Amino acid sequence: MFDEIQFEKINRLPKYIFAEINDLKMDARRAGADIIDFSMGNPDARTPQPIIDKL
Repeated sequence: MFDEIQFEKINRLPKYIFAEINDLKMDARRAGADIIDFSMGNPDARTPQPIIDKL
C-alpha cells in the first residue's frame, strides 16, 4: 500500500551527503585510484604499521 504513495517533498530532497561521498569514492576506485577510507570506526588500538607506512 505505502509503496504506491509518492511523497513529493521527499523526492525533492537532495541526495544524502554520505551517499554522494560513497558514490564519489566508488567512482574513484573504479577508475583505479587507491582509496583509503577513514570514514568508519572507532579505533581502540594503535594504527597497524602497514597503514602508517602507506601514509
